[in-house]
Amino acid sequence: MKKWLPWIIVAAALAVCIAFSSALPVKETGFAWQAFGRIPVLANGRKQPLESLARNALLQLTGKVSAISSTATKGPDKQRIIPATEWLAEVMFQPEIAETRPVFLIDNPDLKQMLGLPVEPDAVTQADGRHFSYQQIQPKIEDLEEQAKQIKAREDKAKLSREQEANPPEEKNTETPYDQAVGRLLKQMGIFWSMENIVQPRITDVIRALKAAPPPQDPEELARLQEFLKQVEQTKPQDAVDWKREMNEYLDNTEAGRKAFLSYRDGKPYSEKALTSFRRDVVRLEAMRTKGQALIIPPADPSKNPDGWRGTGEALMEAGAGVTPHPALHAYAEMDDAFRGGHTAEFNQAVKDYLTQLEPQFGGILAKCEHEQFFNRLDPFSNAEIIYVAVGLFGICFWFAPVTGEWLRRTAVGLCLLALVIHTGGLIFRMVLEGRPPVTNLYSAAVFIGWAACVLGLVLETVWRNSIGVIVSSIIGFSTLLIAYHLAVGGDTMEMMRAVLDTNFWLSTHVVIVTLGYASTYFAGFLAIIYVVRGVFTKSLDVPLRQALTKMIYAIICFATLFSFVGTVLGGIWADQSWGRFWGWDPKENGALIIVIWNVLILHARMGGLVRERGLANLAIFGNVVTTWSFFGTNMLGVGLHSYGRTDEELVNLLAFIASQLVLILIGALPLSLWRSFSTPSVKLPAGARTA
Repeated sequence: MKKWLPWIIVAAALAVCIAFSSALPVKETGFAWQAFGRIPVLANGRKQPLESLARNALLQLTGKVSAISSTATKGPDKQRIIPATEWLAEVMFQPEIAETRPVFLIDNPDLKQMLGLPVEPDAVTQADGRHFSYQQIQPKIEDLEEQAKQIKAREDKAKLSREQEANPPEEKNTETPYDQAVGRLLKQMGIFWSMENIVQPRITDVIRALKAAPPPQDPEELARLQEFLKQVEQTKPQDAVDWKREMNEYLDNTEAGRKAFLSYRDGKPYSEKALTSFRRDVVRLEAMRTKGQALIIPPADPSKNPDGWRGTGEALMEAGAGVTPHPALHAYAEMDDAFRGGHTAEFNQAVKDYLTQLEPQFGGILAKCEHEQFFNRLDPFSNAEIIYVAVGLFGICFWFAPVTGEWLRRTAVGLCLLALVIHTGGLIFRMVLEGRPPVTNLYSAAVFIGWAACVLGLVLETVWRNSIGVIVSSIIGFSTLLIAYHLAVGGDTMEMMRAVLDTNFWLSTHVVIVTLGYASTYFAGFLAIIYVVRGVFTKSLDVPLRQALTKMIYAIICFATLFSFVGTVLGGIWADQSWGRFWGWDPKENGALIIVIWNVLILHARMGGLVRERGLANLAIFGNVVTTWSFFGTNMLGVGLHSYGRTDEELVNLLAFIASQLVLILIGALPLSLWRSFSTPSVKLPAGARTA
């Protein structure tokens, strides 16, 4: 039975992954959310399905890819999970309902107190103390904006003060957790507002935000804003109530409105009613054009203008100027009308008709959107993350029964192979969707490091069958995928590349190779952690295991040295092509060089006899610090040509990780008499133990 048990467990794990990943589409009996979610839009510089737009927005609002109807745990308003696409339909077509959904995640107690929100869970109101609706926040929006102004003024004053000093101190981030929470909430509200204005005008709060925001620095932009706000005061635009009717009335009256405007401009007699209505509609449409908004109206001729996607407001303004209204405008109006009325069949038919209309010209984009939907349902990295946990558990259990528990090790190896297959499938799927190599940003770098660690661990396991390789694979694989999930909260992980990075050749060579150097340096560091932990806290670090671990660490560091060096050299060549110099002492460039120097230092110290087994392990652990600083820390400086990642939010986690590695090094430096594996008389101390 034990012979087949590992394969049975692996097969069961695969079956569970397929069942929970929703890889197969579910037959829908109500609204056709899968078809609606397949509709293509242009957002973050790429064409993507509405489903991905909704998932990315919710990740930034709640940290999850679904919404909740309420925070109530019982009663008529009992909480239900709202899929991302359904939530987006509410925001687009029935925003007054969407504004009651608790999708804003607020953890800062001072901010909650300022907004008048429950700081702790409340059994009476059934508030969970963390999730709040736009409706709850809305009464305090002006206070929130005033707080943001004060924070900005304080930062500007501090910056000016530093500039006026003869020897200004090094610039530091002075934002408090409260300041960061205010900025984060305003950003989330901006995302919510842009979603509300995708199809129909929902402009009341947007206009107030424009009035409250600091004025633009550019004179022309400032003049346009002032003229727009002047028109707002004159026309008093309102939110849409019945968008299908209102849009059709606007299209029917555009000719009369345009004539009235031209007559007014030329000093001729005009219809006051037509002019007033036309002006009000133009102001409403102009207000819909929020920054970073998704563009849902495709180009009329994609062969001539493939990137000519527009927002609803812009398309309607063009129609007001005499251009034939785009059919997509009527399609979305039909969806809006059917959804508001709860007419499932009419909504589904409108979605189907629109997709059929897009098929001749946008068949390739529709196919890509369908593939991306499948990728979202498959969710390979979450599945791999769970399997890595199982790999670690079976591998550790093998350590307690190395003689009779060989089936545990084989199960760990089988599960690790399954995780690698799923992880690899996810990487390849992303590469096909993006049309890019595997590493394009911090998110994909974290995913790739976990994949590389899995490969390295399985290679080591074929040589040293002690489950150490797969355990390290599980630790790094799980950790990096967890980090990737939190990085995804920052927005679309497949966003358009920055111009300087928009080259698949260098992304395939420099970035991939140097990231393999990162991954292998981490792998050596975690092997060293196992050496220290098992040596200090257990009696299991016998001579054969100690020698095996030392050989593993040394071999991986050799691998890391090669790839980090070659990757850094290739980065210099790319820098010369991009910026006209091979080296500029940029923080990221320095970080890459430090990794090379540190790995070379370890090899020289080992070959020169300066360190032995224990010294090698401690140096490898510090390699985790060096790599983490070079990989993440340099992005937090906010300076240099490579500061592409987020800055402040991960600083605490970064410092905590570095502190943990320093603690492990201190433990590893304890006298061998305090190591349990060396305190047993039967264990012979290694030669040179006092200096190791």
